Amino acid sequence: MKIHLDHAKAQHAVPFWAWGLLLSALLLFSTAGLGYLRLESERTNLQSRVRNDPHAARTSNVPPSPEIQKALQEQVRQANAVLSELGRPWPTLFSILEETTQPEIALLAIRPDAAKGRLRIAGEARRLADALEYTRKLAATGHMTDVVLEEHEVVASDQQRPVRFALSARWAG
Repeated sequence: MKIHLDHAKAQHAVPFWAWGLLLSALLLFSTAGLGYLRLESERTNLQSRVRNDPHAARTSNVPPSPEIQKALQEQVRQANAVLSELGRPWPTLFSILEETTQPEIALLAIRPDAAKGRLRIAGEARRLADALEYTRKLAATGHMTDVVLEEHEVVASDQQRPVRFALSARWAG
């Protein structure tokens, strides 16, 4: 039997697990490096596409074309119309209609035209005199002008023979 007493040689030997750890670290760093290179090339491609995009001129100080200006003006006009409608005193209108209610009158439809300041009301009354009284009462509120009973008809098919009517008014909001 032979005995080896050279311990210096055994101390410099690298264990197997250390080689595995080193190999795993190299694999991890190379994968991360390749991913970084791929993302960097994609970023460069996207930047060049943005530079060459003809629509990118919109974000610069170049004035828009006449077609775009016309479309923008139309959008502004529509937005102003919506703001005009929303800015009307709707609670006041509903309060007026609630104050002028009568048991003889049933309102069937209320069609406001906020842009023109007009209001059209369709309803049903027990008698024509009730519809005329309702029209006078709306005119007397002071919030509506030009209150006019535009049409009325007696519903002959109904046993109680109610009067359907439509009136219009200028809504002074």
